[in-house]
Amino acid sequence: MMKKLNFIFVAFLLLGLLMSWAMLENSFFFFVKWYCVLLLLGTIFFPMTATIFKNFQDKGWNFSKVIGLGISGLVFWNLSYLKILKLNAFSCYIVVLVFLLMNLFFLKKNKELLIKQGKKLFPVIMKSELFFFYFFMFWTYYRCFSSGINFETEKYMNYGFLNQLLHCEYLPVEDIWLSGFNVNYYYFGHFLAAFLGKLTFSEVGECFQLFVTLVSTLTAVLPYHICFELGKHFSKDYSNNVIPRVMGIVAALAVSLGGTMYFVIYNFFVPRTTPYYYWEDSRYIDFREGSDDQTINEVVPYSNALGDMHAHHIDTMFSFLVIAILLDLFLEEKPNEMEKMLSMRTVMLGCVLGIQRMTNLWDFVIYLVVIMISFVFYHFSQYHFSKKTVVSTVYTLIEIVLVSLVVSFLFMSHLYIGSIKILLTPIRSPFYQMCVLWGLYTICVLTFIAKLICVWLKEKKEHHFWKQLCEYIARIKTTDLFVFILGCCAIGLILIPEVVYVRDIYQDAQRRSNTVYKLWYEAEILFDIATTYILVQWLVEKKKMKQKIVPIILMSFYVLTFGYGINALVFSANHFDSPYFSSLDQTEKFLAEQYPGDYRAVQWVKQNVPSDAIVVEKTVRSYGFHPVISVFCGNPTILGWADHEWIWRSNPDYSTPEEVSTRWEDVWKLYRLDDKEELSRIIQKYGISYLYVSDHPEDDWKIANLRTLLSLGKIVYEDSTGNGESPIYLIQF
Repeated sequence: MMKKLNFIFVAFLLLGLLMSWAMLENSFFFFVKWYCVLLLLGTIFFPMTATIFKNFQDKGWNFSKVIGLGISGLVFWNLSYLKILKLNAFSCYIVVLVFLLMNLFFLKKNKELLIKQGKKLFPVIMKSELFFFYFFMFWTYYRCFSSGINFETEKYMNYGFLNQLLHCEYLPVEDIWLSGFNVNYYYFGHFLAAFLGKLTFSEVGECFQLFVTLVSTLTAVLPYHICFELGKHFSKDYSNNVIPRVMGIVAALAVSLGGTMYFVIYNFFVPRTTPYYYWEDSRYIDFREGSDDQTINEVVPYSNALGDMHAHHIDTMFSFLVIAILLDLFLEEKPNEMEKMLSMRTVMLGCVLGIQRMTNLWDFVIYLVVIMISFVFYHFSQYHFSKKTVVSTVYTLIEIVLVSLVVSFLFMSHLYIGSIKILLTPIRSPFYQMCVLWGLYTICVLTFIAKLICVWLKEKKEHHFWKQLCEYIARIKTTDLFVFILGCCAIGLILIPEVVYVRDIYQDAQRRSNTVYKLWYEAEILFDIATTYILVQWLVEKKKMKQKIVPIILMSFYVLTFGYGINALVFSANHFDSPYFSSLDQTEKFLAEQYPGDYRAVQWVKQNVPSDAIVVEKTVRSYGFHPVISVFCGNPTILGWADHEWIWRSNPDYSTPEEVSTRWEDVWKLYRLDDKEELSRIIQKYGISYLYVSDHPEDDWKIANLRTLLSLGKIVYEDSTGNGESPIYLIQF
């Protein structure tokens, strides 16, 4: 039987490799290289992962890839920050080798779990691995149709960060858009991409695209495993795995492709004069000209289609990891209180929270609350209400928080965080628009909660309130209790911006835009997992057909929302037409086609200018073509996108930092001023090595002092054809 399963696994893997070779063409080698490294990381960290996911059928096989990447990256970041290890491939493999030895200890400690049960475990692992492989292949294929890097989104910024990380020697990394300063941003996710890039010996373009591919893959694979386990433990009374698999597949599609009911309503039912565009959903809540409230409500499939290395999108893998660890806690059949306080599970939760603190601070706060609520319910359901239970719960939560603070201490120590003010929301979302976005999920969750409350009220007696409540919670099916927590947290996340918001530099109509954006993004993840479980549960319960009509209708609408992601992918990939197919390393394709003069200059700079040399370029407020050299070559410039630096370094009163304002003026002088003495002062002040001259028609200002600049330096690169209107120069001082 085992030989037959081995043959089937190898056959499907070879079939997948043949398919990927035919589909990916020149990108096949990139795909295989990354897949092998991810498989290696997952295999090395599997013994550690299995000690945490004891109650998962496959012992958390695909979560081991996330744990391997996160933990090894976390250790390596701190060692590089302390100047112990250089940021190169050799050092990366040293860290992985150390963890290999550590995991051999876990393997020895868990012989019975991993070796003696190997015959039963191996077929399950093979299925999990094939599931990951085929999703990774699909998303790699999709990225081949959408691999360009342009300045219309933050791809420019993220690509530049990654470029700098791949070139730097030690951490922390210098800000390419504010030379002389460290990056003041939650860039740990970008560092993980660079870490994988070093392990796979990848160039920046390939690294950017395949890391985004990995994140998109995990948005399907990890929810599948979470809901598979929910379904497996919910359906113990059933004798097959059909229900868990259905639940897992629905969750995978819901998270990675599913949008909101906006897509269903405004694409199928509301008459339109223009074709549906997937960006519409993300700018729905009163995002109209003249509105007093303009919010952003992006969802995971939007990020998958966009293909950007956003911090909140990267962090989804760790969000799923937190949810999965908490689920394994709830699935413990014979819990022991002291083991929970001292277990690998609580230590890992602390490490993952620390990673989230370094990757996206919003998620750190969100999942800290989710963890707290989960442990309170879990401990009170297992040990009932007592002083000892309260103490143990508090102790465990303190342990998790302390671990998270310790592992992220060095990263946060050099990060400047401006004033944080929580203010009351002066204007709220229209009720009908909230219903369009969240009505389907909320109906399912509230109905589910109401059912649990009704059962409690029927059993409740007049006395011993807390005792009866704890006893009732203990009787609730563990999966029901877990989904109840996720559903309540999701509802809380969508309601918080209707009451308060976190102030940032955006004011007036966009005052709560960022708060809505970050909280609702995670709410959609929690809603998808909870809604999938609730709807599948309703459909499989033994009831008459009449009682299943409403669940069938709700499930139908829920499945229709999956069309959002399909629509977005088809649009972004130009309908998968072969002329648009390109290799994953063709990230500079848009530059070569639309700005050929600048493209040639970029290639010359890569070959002839040291990556740490400061190259001055024109600056823009945000989302502009300049500065192109810093993005594609990784060279720091004295000021890049000024408004982004303002966001990252704003004063306590949210005004523009003096450093940013000063540098804006100095850049203007370098291109416009004829005062030789002042120009020399600025060059010496910032240690400028080169100045890049490239005038575009859309530029706010063009160079007016070329003769004066040439008296201070010399032209080392010139392209007389330029961009079609004016020559391009690189002046060395």
